[in-house]
Amino acid sequence: MTSIKYITGIILLLLSSCQYVLAQQMPQYAQYMFNPLAINPAVAGGEEVLSLGFINRDQWTGIENAPRTQTLMAHSSFVKQNVGLGLVLTHDKIGVHKNLFASVAPAYHLKTGKQSTLSFGAQINVIHQRSDYPSLMQNGTVDPNLARAVNNFYADFGFGFFFRSKNFQLGLSAPSFLSHRESPSDTASFQVDNAHYFLFSRYTITMNPYWKVQPGFLIRYAPDLPTAFDVNANIIYRNVLTLGLSYRSEKSLTTLLMAQASKQLQLGYAYDFALGDVALPRTGSHELMLKYVFRYNTNNISSPR
Repeated sequence: MTSIKYITGIILLLLSSCQYVLAQQMPQYAQYMFNPLAINPAVAGGEEVLSLGFINRDQWTGIENAPRTQTLMAHSSFVKQNVGLGLVLTHDKIGVHKNLFASVAPAYHLKTGKQSTLSFGAQINVIHQRSDYPSLMQNGTVDPNLARAVNNFYADFGFGFFFRSKNFQLGLSAPSFLSHRESPSDTASFQVDNAHYFLFSRYTITMNPYWKVQPGFLIRYAPDLPTAFDVNANIIYRNVLTLGLSYRSEKSLTTLLMAQASKQLQLGYAYDFALGDVALPRTGSHELMLKYVFRYNTNNISSPR
């Protein structure tokens, strides 16, 4: 909508000759528990199989220039399952910003018991970022603070720790550790992303041979941004069908459905409802997830649940 672009341009125009912080969060996922490599490099190779994952997220549908994210992940283990390697490609678009992330994630897995493992991971990121600031100007308006589009390539790094046992998981990670700024003019500077830290955990409770309950949480922290949390619970039937519900501190409620279509294939869908004052008609978020395991071995494979 041109009115939204025009209002945005006016706001940026008022920031002339000053430093402005536009702290942008990393892409967020509702189904991170099925593909945790998206937020923690330490899980690379932890399933002891070659695994592919894909997530497509359309946020705030119905709003022009709302965030859209596609992430492709692949990881496997080597050297008697002690070493893992992951690859992550992410395309993220929000407003005038388009980001392409390519990440390599090596990990080491240390057995701490018969059914427990402590994993350490690193992440090396190469990022291309384009910000089309001139597109905010309307009707020939000239704003010196929006004089040029910005194209940047830069490198980044991250780390992660992950502990898992038969029924318990705990992870701490910072997949992107550095902050970056860009300048669309000589008088304006924008901070386009921050370091992000994730702490997540979940516990599996077996009710009977058919039903399991899996509560969990995710805490996200970034400097200059409010700390956010996600509290969730999944109900699992026969290790085939998962129904989940999450509450986010950003005032949203998420429902999810994941089906184990075969021993190799998982399909998932999640929908976010905005709550309270932030709720707008027809502005929910849709997320599709696909995960495929290329080799299945009942003696080696670690259950994704």
